[in-house]
Amino acid sequence: MIARFFSYILGAIVLNIVVVLALVLLLDLPPPGNGRAKGAQPYLLELLKKAHDEGTDVTTLQPVAIPGDPSVAFVVRQVAAQSEACSANQTIAVQADGDCLVIDMIAPTPRLFARIESVILPLAIGILVSILAAILLAKRFLQPVQVIADGLDELAAGRFDQRVSGRLTRSDRSFRKLGALVDEASGRLQRLNRDRERLFHDISHEIRSPLARLQVALGIVRRSPARIDGLLPQLEADIERMDRLIDEILMLARIDGSSHQPMDFGPIDLLDILDPIIADANFEGAERSVTCRYEGIDGIHIDGSAELIYRALENVIRNAMRHTDESTEVVVAGSEEGGTYSITVRDHGPGAAEDDLIHLTEPFYRANSDTRSGAGLGLAIALHATHLHHGSISISNEPHGGLCVCLTLPRRPAD
Repeated sequence: MIARFFSYILGAIVLNIVVVLALVLLLDLPPPGNGRAKGAQPYLLELLKKAHDEGTDVTTLQPVAIPGDPSVAFVVRQVAAQSEACSANQTIAVQADGDCLVIDMIAPTPRLFARIESVILPLAIGILVSILAAILLAKRFLQPVQVIADGLDELAAGRFDQRVSGRLTRSDRSFRKLGALVDEASGRLQRLNRDRERLFHDISHEIRSPLARLQVALGIVRRSPARIDGLLPQLEADIERMDRLIDEILMLARIDGSSHQPMDFGPIDLLDILDPIIADANFEGAERSVTCRYEGIDGIHIDGSAELIYRALENVIRNAMRHTDESTEVVVAGSEEGGTYSITVRDHGPGAAEDDLIHLTEPFYRANSDTRSGAGLGLAIALHATHLHHGSISISNEPHGGLCVCLTLPRRPAD
């Protein structure tokens, strides 16, 4: 690439040289000596006119040579009145018979080399300087391009840990900016690749456990068919767990895909979404004497996706119902401030370690002390759904125990 760029610059230089030489030849520029001779011709003409007027026979004068170019000389000759020279700016006098005395320059026909002799040295210097400039320009402009191209080749080969900005510190600002963008893309691809590998690992781990229990149960049933009734609850629970896991994985993938395309939002009331979720939570929590209730403002109207908001709130409330202590209450509170709504869910469970709080929204993450957690996708789904509405989610421990999850949603998502 550098050689090609250099050849373009050098080709342009050679073309300019050819044009200069062509102009020298086509314009018939005189060699340096002839130029000096022509410059002296008007001065000699005036001297000869003055001598002729004083009565001197100028035709008897010897040819006048030009210092510095002895091959060029001036002579006086008589020409007919019809001659072209008689009307040119070289006439000394017109005689009585109409003929003219003219001054004429005698010079040998210039050779080709003599015609371009005056431009050879400047052209040679120009060629050397131009070649040096072409080399420097090619190196300066194409070296960073080559660095960026090598970085893109590394990306295409799957080596996402390579960075190019460190090799572009002395390049132009535009190249440094382009290198920073390439590094940013490399970092994102590296994170996506790492998250994908972890996701595959976590999915396989989550599916392997219920599948292993199902295989064990089937083996027991084959040996002792009479035990099928005792194993059915466990089989149903494992099948339900796998079904819920697959549903959450598909929902997470759908939400993640929606972040790269426009969403079709419409007006919704969050209370209409919360009512059935709270009713289901009370039904499911009756076995542990756990209740759920709403408190706060009436009517929370936003523009958004009802399905995504439903899944976000359902996962947060289900998570609270699962972790709160027996015979306690989960409180869902709604508030509004400056056109932004907040839905806060508080439970009375053990909370989470401070080091775990920032990781609870990561897919498949479960705190070490958590023995009642699901697949670890609920809060991740809530986070992605909230972000699609240009909102946020925060998680903190309550001062007197329990976990507090707050979803903040704007009335209308920003364009």
